[in-house]
Amino acid sequence: MDLLDRLLDKGSPYIFALIYDIDERALVIEMLKDPKQADRPFRRAIFPGVTAFREESLLDEPDDENLDDLVDILPLKEGGYIITTFKKALTIHTREEPIVEAA
Repeated sequence: MDLLDRLLDKGSPYIFALIYDIDERALVIEMLKDPKQADRPFRRAIFPGVTAFREESLLDEPDDENLDDLVDILPLKEGGYIITTFKKALTIHTREEPIVEAA
């Protein structure tokens, strides 16, 4: 089972929160089980030990009205991940394995 499947775990692809904490050097992605229950996360992935972080918008104009959804998580050969959502692409470098857990 790949990382995306472990994170979604039969839930929706909708993101509750996506937070990069530069002081902790960690990226946290929290997922919704159902977009109708948008008040609490269902599962989360924690990417610890981030040594580089880049974010690129995939939209022509900002969209703050709609939930973002997780499209893919691809590992990088040199250690890290490309995380693609409907709204953005994130590239992180880390030598640590992500932690996937119930929220």
